[in-house]
Amino acid sequence: MFDIEKFYRDAEAGEKVDEAGFLSYLQEFENVIIWGAGNLGTALGKKLLDKGIRISAYWDARYEVMSTCNGIPVIENFSGDYDPEKTMVIIGIVNGTRGHKWQEIELSEKGYSHRLFGMRVYEGIGCEMYIGQPLDVIQCTNSSICNFNTCKKYLRILENDVAPQKNDLISVHVLEFIVSHRCTLDCINCGQLVGTIKRNAPENYVDYPLERIKKDIDICMDNIDAVGTFSIIGGEPFIHPDIFEIIEHCLTKKNVAIISITTNGICSMPLEKLRRIKNPRVKINFSNYTATLDEKKKRLFDENVEKVKGAGVNCNVTVPIWNNITKELREQPDTSAKYLSWVKSRCNMGPSVSNGIFYACPTVEAYSKTGWFSAENQYIVLDEAKNVREEIRELLNRPYYESCGARCGNIKETYEVLPGEQYADGE
Repeated sequence: MFDIEKFYRDAEAGEKVDEAGFLSYLQEFENVIIWGAGNLGTALGKKLLDKGIRISAYWDARYEVMSTCNGIPVIENFSGDYDPEKTMVIIGIVNGTRGHKWQEIELSEKGYSHRLFGMRVYEGIGCEMYIGQPLDVIQCTNSSICNFNTCKKYLRILENDVAPQKNDLISVHVLEFIVSHRCTLDCINCGQLVGTIKRNAPENYVDYPLERIKKDIDICMDNIDAVGTFSIIGGEPFIHPDIFEIIEHCLTKKNVAIISITTNGICSMPLEKLRRIKNPRVKINFSNYTATLDEKKKRLFDENVEKVKGAGVNCNVTVPIWNNITKELREQPDTSAKYLSWVKSRCNMGPSVSNGIFYACPTVEAYSKTGWFSAENQYIVLDEAKNVREEIRELLNRPYYESCGARCGNIKETYEVLPGEQYADGE
């Protein structure tokens, strides 16, 4: 029996995988289905077809407008006459915070027990970077396939580059820096809870000072050995008057691989300033909310995408997979250590830093600004810490946080919503 867990471990570690064994394993199944005909699913399908694997179908919610992908039929999710016991489903959709976990649950409910995580598969048979070679980060930032939140291979290579002999390594996959809670949009289902902050805690609806942000970056990177990605986020980060100076300061840190800036694209992006941040390590990620916006905003979004491309800055455009953030909670939540540890183990979110405070995760940061739940003992005040490195290590290594039970493991119902839906004027 092929050891798929070893394949995953080798792929993530940047080691050569047993590709021949993996392909033979796939050929044992009567059907191979790729769930998701987007960037990752398309790239996976092409790789597998080139290596002689027959793909039966793609599953995709957009099947009505996508008839084929790589010449393979695109059909409705979970449709087709396939015996689940003889079918391998490769999850070719990946989301930064939700990862593959939500699809894994749906597959189990439908009886599909044979499944592979597409990002791990691509790390193994698609990505040509390996440990022992210098990190060629342009392969990451110039790609529309990979997701920095879920791919760990580049982080393992960075760790080997910057601290190959360090036994007490502190490494963070994604470190989020919130530079502003202001935004040019007013999304009802904002993942950063900006609308709630704007209405209920207006004192926090601000840009944070440049010198404070630079100091936070310095403290963190003096005490953390390796960071895969700096995620620069808001609110809307390009609303910050000093955003380009912030990005340039990030680039002075050699122990971070990628500087990723997430934007809604409805903002000012001066071409001459964009040219200043043209760098292989920089990528601007456009979250496309234009399905809910007026024509003027749609034009501005399209113009900014073209402007970034014209400046030579790496960029990507995606429509986020967005869940509602209902306040309705379960009547009798499970607050056991076992359950909360399970919740944390399935989370892709890393720590979050804003205005001098290092939070366990973005949810804790949002709690601290909105007051919905207590954020006590789930953060570090950087200027007050007696031993920043050890306090960061302790916080990161906790099996779970109170927030895992207060919110993430306690929501009564979640469902996908249209990203970018705006509050009505005056609400």
